[in-house]
Amino acid sequence: MSTATPVIPTDHRPVHEHLDAVLTLAGRGPVERVPLAAALGRVLAADVVTPGDLPPFTSSAIDGYAVRLADPPREGGTMPRGGGELPVRATVPAGCGTPVPLRRGSTARIMTGAPVPVGADTVVPVEWTTPGDVGTILVHRYPPRGTYVRRAAQEHRAGDILLRTGCRLTPARLALLASSGATTAHVCRRPRVLLLTTGNELVTPGTPRPSGGVYDANTTLLAGLLAEDGAHVTLLRHRDDEHRVLAALLEGIEDHDLLLTAGGISPGDHEPVRQALTSLGGVQFVDVAMSPGGPQGCGTLGDTPVLALPGNPVAALVSYLAFARPFLRHWQSEPDPTGGWEPVTVRGELRHRPGTVLYRPAALNRTSGHPVATVVGGGHRLCELAAADGVLRIDAGAAGAVGAAVRSAELHVFR
Repeated sequence: MSTATPVIPTDHRPVHEHLDAVLTLAGRGPVERVPLAAALGRVLAADVVTPGDLPPFTSSAIDGYAVRLADPPREGGTMPRGGGELPVRATVPAGCGTPVPLRRGSTARIMTGAPVPVGADTVVPVEWTTPGDVGTILVHRYPPRGTYVRRAAQEHRAGDILLRTGCRLTPARLALLASSGATTAHVCRRPRVLLLTTGNELVTPGTPRPSGGVYDANTTLLAGLLAEDGAHVTLLRHRDDEHRVLAALLEGIEDHDLLLTAGGISPGDHEPVRQALTSLGGVQFVDVAMSPGGPQGCGTLGDTPVLALPGNPVAALVSYLAFARPFLRHWQSEPDPTGGWEPVTVRGELRHRPGTVLYRPAALNRTSGHPVATVVGGGHRLCELAAADGVLRIDAGAAGAVGAAVRSAELHVFR
């Protein structure tokens, strides 16, 4: 079968071109210093350099007995590799000051985290010993020299970079900062997003649903995605009235870093977001070569960037992953704003017409050692999205010939 070069209709913008337009709107957010307790999930805005060695001193990794395997236990002898009896000269608890040096041919009882005495090079696990005569311990066997000893500076030396700009602060990374003595971190300020959902048919959950109405899922969906990306969200819900939408936007846009809308942007009639923003200028509405999610808008309202997404919940989600998430990551100075997609093998006969980027909810299987994705349903219903592990992205030229089955793609795994 012959291959065909993907042909994108002249009235459709390629996905990568629309993404470029979106990222052009995304500046870099301001930086603030916050306590570590408030920094979880935030993006580091400056390299962190350790002021001292980590660990700061050589310590024991276990409860046991500190010994020096390089020294003989007595004059003219050698340390018995199979075990032996040693006098216990000291006990070293965690948190103590500098312990007395270990005397030749002796041992010191030592606790986890305690400083290893000068002269010791190994710790024997307490389980490998039994009490001997008064003041002695019987060692049944010795570990290799250097075992169970955490050397000073084995993780980092003073002046090393602990964490680099652009990393997202996880509990483990915050713990690393705390271990260096830090109490605060320089992070990018959380983006403030004004979220507008529209539709005469949309009903707020928890209120009576009239005939012809459907409960609003987009607000919950997009607010959750925005929360995952560290945003502060202000919610707006309005019915399909251009003038009310415009008034609400002009009133609420101040002090926000992004206006994100869902619904009301198709080329037809009764599309209030498109009509309201078109009347002001600054926002361009285009058809993007993607499915679902073709109608898209981006631009500015005053000085505030605007991203307008379609109203179908699945289309809104894939549009968010394709455009809004990269915007927010770039704004928060993440080094790879478009990352998060991993190569997968596609199972089943998924067919794709070249020229359009296809997005589909998919289940993920890693049991074979290589990630395999299977499309869940037709890709346009919330129940399919809820059953999926992530969203599959098939690029415009992935299938090669028209009608050919897709064998490889990329998957964005849900958090």
